[in-house]
Amino acid sequence: YSLDLRGFGATADQNVVVVVDGVRISENELATSRLSAIAPDMIESIEVVRGGSSVQWGEGASAGVINVVLKQGATKGVQGSAAAQVESFAGRDVNARLRVGGELAAFEASLRSYHSEGYRANSNNSQNVGALGLTGESGGLKYRLRLNQEDQDNRFPGALTFAQFASDPTQTLTPNDFGNSRETRWAGGLEYRAGALLYALDLGTRQRDTSSHYTGFDSETNVHSTQISPKIIYSAKTGTSALTLLLGADVQRWDYEAVNNFGQNEVASQSNNALYASGDVLLASQTRLVAGLRREQVRKTGDDAANFVAYDRSDTLSAWDLGVNQALSANLNLYGRLAQAYRLPNVDENRYLMAALRPQVTRDVELGAKWHAASGIQGSARIFQQNAVDEIAYDALTFSNVNLEPTRRSGLEVEGQAAITPQWTLNATLQTVKARFAAGGNAGLEIPLVSALSGTVRLSWKPDARQSVNFGLRYLGEARFGDDNNNTCAAKIPASTLLDARYAYQAQGWEWAVAATNLANSSSYSQAFSCLNGALYPDPGRKLSLTAKYSF
Repeated sequence: YSLDLRGFGATADQNVVVVVDGVRISENELATSRLSAIAPDMIESIEVVRGGSSVQWGEGASAGVINVVLKQGATKGVQGSAAAQVESFAGRDVNARLRVGGELAAFEASLRSYHSEGYRANSNNSQNVGALGLTGESGGLKYRLRLNQEDQDNRFPGALTFAQFASDPTQTLTPNDFGNSRETRWAGGLEYRAGALLYALDLGTRQRDTSSHYTGFDSETNVHSTQISPKIIYSAKTGTSALTLLLGADVQRWDYEAVNNFGQNEVASQSNNALYASGDVLLASQTRLVAGLRREQVRKTGDDAANFVAYDRSDTLSAWDLGVNQALSANLNLYGRLAQAYRLPNVDENRYLMAALRPQVTRDVELGAKWHAASGIQGSARIFQQNAVDEIAYDALTFSNVNLEPTRRSGLEVEGQAAITPQWTLNATLQTVKARFAAGGNAGLEIPLVSALSGTVRLSWKPDARQSVNFGLRYLGEARFGDDNNNTCAAKIPASTLLDARYAYQAQGWEWAVAATNLANSSSYSQAFSCLNGALYPDPGRKLSLTAKYSF
């Protein structure tokens, strides 16, 4: 599944940064960050920041950031859980977690083993994850150290034509394609508070090895990356006013090697050195002002003589943001935001090019409102516009990645939650995106693979303290095919509506649950790259699952 926050379509994953405890897990290749490698019971919070966010998180945060914070501290006692799930398509999911806490430290471990034969032929997916962690605090010092090992084996069922999808959406034309990866991540952090100052350090390293067979190509890659991110935060309060200042740095190194059976022997690297600062002021008038600036030097190199790859490009990039929030009452806030962000082409996007693509630069304008009421109703609404220069995307006409002519995205995002009664809760989201080329030969035309309208509705019912029922509805509007930059195709990727449901019963530490995704078994697809023949990827069919979980 792609993580698309603001309508980037085929490049959605490359425009979102995923961070776990201050360390990036986003890839520098055309790959999706695998949030499934994180045990849900280990997560303290997930923050989704929409819009350009490069000041703190650096390159790639053009559409936003998903910031995951894991549990830490030295809570006394023993906690844990064990769960087993069986599901459609010969699926099974077994996981366990243990946390032992003392006065100064807590030790945690988690294991997960997942396997599914998949909805389609040759779509097997296996994932085995193990994690160990040590967290604690003493006085003003907090620390954490975590090791995560992930092995994932995937089969690739490939794309289908319209006729093949209509005949049998579960078939494959690529029965031998596969991709396997082995990844080891270390992450650590320190925090020390001395009065109004907080000193923090985030550290991370990643080793990832892959092997794959794809339409005749046998390839292997080796990736090693490191990140060192120190920062200092000053916080002070005076009456009803408050000030927070942050000064931070990011040092990142990334090295890559790849070989395949067609003579590719590519060596690539990337080095990032950045300084950033931000300030946050809350005035007595309940006016909040935020400003930030980032300056980053990046060098990217790539060499593969057999395929005419030879680039060595250095760039100095800047990001900034300005924001103001005004509390009109205890329940209502209005805000406005301006921001500049950027992203760099990854190693796959620069492949087969004599010169690296230019960095993509975006500028955001956003206005919004947030409200909540004592009755249990809360929500937010925002309108946004983002202008991009040198957006990086694949061009089906030239069969290569290119810097596009200027583009523009604008839209409305609404989120809300209402406690209808003590037993019933309603959650809903709505997003409209108008994504168009702003200049050039396609000026005014729609950008492919972006749905103009999407939304979700989720209804939760708790008839008593032990039972819960959830119903969810997801709508995804129609979109242009991936090769339809000039908007000449009479057809579009059809809209789809998917329904899911879950019932759970809890008693004496146990939870039993039955769930279904795509309950109506709708036959749909949201990714398709050819107006002529489809080149489409079917969405999964109906999946049923049974789960038993014990927590202590």
